[in-house]
Amino acid sequence: MQEKIKSILSTRNIKLPAQQSAVLFAVVILLIGIITSLFLASLVARQSREDYRLSLEQKQNAIESQLSSAVAGYNQLLIAGATLFNLKGDLTAQEWAQFYEDMQVERQLPSTLGVGYTSVIKKGDISAFEMRMREQGAEGYTVNPITGDDTQTAITYLEPNNEINKRALGFDMYSVEQRREAMNRAIDSASMAVSAPVITRQDQGTAAEAQGRHGVLMYYPVYTSKVLPMTVETRRQQLKGFIYIVVRPSDILERYQTASPQAFDNVDVILADVSGAPRQLAAIAHTRGDKTDRQLTSGDIVVGNRRWAVEVSGRPSAINTTVIPLVLILGGSMLGFVIALTMLRTLLRRLEHVQRSYEHEVERTKDELLALASHQLRTPASGVKQYIGILTSGIVGPLTAAQQQIAEKAYNTNERQIEIINQLLYVSKIEAGKVTLRLVKSDITPVVQRAVDSLQATARLKNIKVIFKTKQPRYVFGDEQYFAMIVDNLISNAIKYSYPNTTVMVRIVRRPDDFLAVSVTDRGVGIPDHDKEHLFQKFRRLNNPLSRSESGSGLGLFLAYQLARAHGGDITVSSQEGKGSTFTLLLPTTLRFNEAQVDIVDRYEPRLPTA
Repeated sequence: MQEKIKSILSTRNIKLPAQQSAVLFAVVILLIGIITSLFLASLVARQSREDYRLSLEQKQNAIESQLSSAVAGYNQLLIAGATLFNLKGDLTAQEWAQFYEDMQVERQLPSTLGVGYTSVIKKGDISAFEMRMREQGAEGYTVNPITGDDTQTAITYLEPNNEINKRALGFDMYSVEQRREAMNRAIDSASMAVSAPVITRQDQGTAAEAQGRHGVLMYYPVYTSKVLPMTVETRRQQLKGFIYIVVRPSDILERYQTASPQAFDNVDVILADVSGAPRQLAAIAHTRGDKTDRQLTSGDIVVGNRRWAVEVSGRPSAINTTVIPLVLILGGSMLGFVIALTMLRTLLRRLEHVQRSYEHEVERTKDELLALASHQLRTPASGVKQYIGILTSGIVGPLTAAQQQIAEKAYNTNERQIEIINQLLYVSKIEAGKVTLRLVKSDITPVVQRAVDSLQATARLKNIKVIFKTKQPRYVFGDEQYFAMIVDNLISNAIKYSYPNTTVMVRIVRRPDDFLAVSVTDRGVGIPDHDKEHLFQKFRRLNNPLSRSESGSGLGLFLAYQLARAHGGDITVSSQEGKGSTFTLLLPTTLRFNEAQVDIVDRYEPRLPTA
């Protein structure tokens, strides 16, 4: 009996430490779960805040880019107006109105309140100046206010010639300190100068003034001499007047908000002039977001002689600092380490989803900025083309042979720039699904012939012969405009990457599968097998002996391939490194779509030929 009792006590002594160890182990697991849950909860909140901060920075950068683009357009318009005065001396009101219309201000810079010219008038000449303006049709024109200073600057012309702008005619801008300071800076620097935010003459006594909608004035000096005076003293002596622009920064923000509402989604945007102390509010765009727990990002842009600050703030609605941490902590407390690991996997999936969403947002923002930049680059490039065209056509006077040669080189260089910009625009349109095909039955032979003829001059520079002997009509279904782009690109590439004193052969061949093949064969550098998969990728240029000397954007083959596929066709390539390449464009000879107008993205269903 005693032995039996000893045996039971011995067993109990063994089990007790095991139970204590199990409880301790459970407590440790529970603590690990709680600590892990706390860490993950903190990580989620911190990552969400960081993602939101990055999104605010993206919106801020997009707004700064829009403002900088608008200011660059205004600067170009000011220079164009000053150049016109330097060329013609004096202008009439009708000529100024024609200049405003020719520059397409209402379409290119729709936020502009007015584009004007203000004359510098000596004190004794005011009456004669007023009489001359009335004789030109400015009924009731008076210089105001009369300050008694030796020099006054009266608004002489102002477009558009509406009732609001008519109220500003004759106003002496020198009579207001903010305007006078900006005008003096423009005189001394011989460049654009911007005033501090002011209530414009047009807005005085209106709802815009009551709402505090400030405007700014941008000035550019006009001198009596056609050659820029070299010293500040001579600039002041030879000052004739100012080209100036009136604009409300808030109008620029509102137009951008209409075009890209996602940049203002659930955020507050404040634009302030911080050139001096205290800073001055220039514009504000409010949304009805919660004012608590907000994040702020800011940046500066230089506008002429002044500095503007762009502030974007908002509350990250995705952050939940109570529910998510509580769920994680309770889950870790109840299920321990297993639940913690499960939550970790869930978190990793969530972070992966956030990363994908973020990458998609970055890609979308990049495409928007690319379209905006392309559009904004095209405007000044077209302006440069017009100005060089004016020079080469002799409108402003004959050029010497050397000047004519330089002007023509500048014109050709600008044309190449416009071509790259157009390619960027086509890429943006294709990726946005805004390119439309008009499918008709057309003869491709003259299309190819025109492409060959247009590139003969380029080929002759390398002593390359481009041979195309087909004369018979060859009909395909598609959009002739885009056929021409594809063929021109394939022949141009063949010339670029062919060695001098070789031949480029262009052929059109019928196929038995309702496809027509346009092949372009060169005897150039060829393409290695490992590079063929990159041929039709965007912004990809292959590395070969001729790629360093030949310019290119890396978009030509991408566009050609996308357009060919959109027609239900294809582009194939066969090549041997060092011996040349053959690019073959396959186009359908029968209608492969049910509608006469086909959108590339929404309705692209290619039916490619069999091998």
